[in-house]
Amino acid sequence: MNMGLREPLPIMLIDQIGVSRYRLYSEFGNMRGLFEAALGRYNDEILDLRFGPLEHTETVLSEVLSVLDFYGPAGNGPTAGRGCLLCNTAVEFGPNDPAGSGATQRYFERLPRAFRNALGNAQKTGQLAGVVDTVREADLLTSVVLGVFVIIRAKAPSGIIEHAATSAKEHIETLATWPKPPETKEKSAHSGHLLLNTKAESYCCSEAQLGIPFPKR
Repeated sequence: MNMGLREPLPIMLIDQIGVSRYRLYSEFGNMRGLFEAALGRYNDEILDLRFGPLEHTETVLSEVLSVLDFYGPAGNGPTAGRGCLLCNTAVEFGPNDPAGSGATQRYFERLPRAFRNALGNAQKTGQLAGVVDTVREADLLTSVVLGVFVIIRAKAPSGIIEHAATSAKEHIETLATWPKPPETKEKSAHSGHLLLNTKAESYCCSEAQLGIPFPKR
């Protein structure tokens, strides 16, 4: 992207690709043609791999969480310093589509649509609370993911990237209607205390704190 997209294909690039100059020119014509093909392939292969599952009619909420799980540790992976090609293109050129194919515009339409679909499916199947505004939550997730892409590209500290993805995941989990373990009550070994046991932790309350008399043994 540092070279003009209307410039001839540079010799260095031709050598790196490893095919004949004639074949590249006949296939793409110039840098613009090559770049447009690269964006299309990135959309079809990379984005389909990560966001395609969110677009299915049977998508479950865990698919949304898995996207955040994948990108959370990406600051230490092979994508560090690279980010997302389509996001990088949008940041570099703004609203002006360099390839003229509408790839970046379709990108910004696809991501929130995929999240809306996944959250909508989760809501229909009872995995997500009915009062949740899935459009707003999808826009939030889109903004988080795009922000993560930018800071991955900038090689920001990996902790920032992981915290952003983890916080978004925890937020979505608070909206979910996961089955909750039944609460059990039992008398503690200490006279005058009642244990309220849940999956996460136990609370020990005295008779005076609860304001009710405990049954005598």
